[in-house]
Amino acid sequence: MSKGRNHKATDTGARRVGSYVDAEGRRTSDPGSAIRGEILEYDGEDHPKRTWFFLKEVEIKWLPMSEGAFLLWVLVFLFAVWALSGVLFGLF
Repeated sequence: MSKGRNHKATDTGARRVGSYVDAEGRRTSDPGSAIRGEILEYDGEDHPKRTWFFLKEVEIKWLPMSEGAFLLWVLVFLFAVWALSGVLFGLF
């Protein structure tokens, strides 16, 4: 895999080397567009720490609506519980 950008920490002397792959399977140097890859970090004493990652979008089959709509309904429900508890305890 090709090497991405090398980053040096300002206070610890650690460095990071990344290898990233975008959604089309092409190697990229942009970590923001990567969906999978590998990051190799060295601490101040040159001890390596290897981290692999991948992102996968999964659709929840039992949810009859989009995830955004579901989370909006959860927010509305939590707000209603908060307002109801305020009314019950005489805070409003």
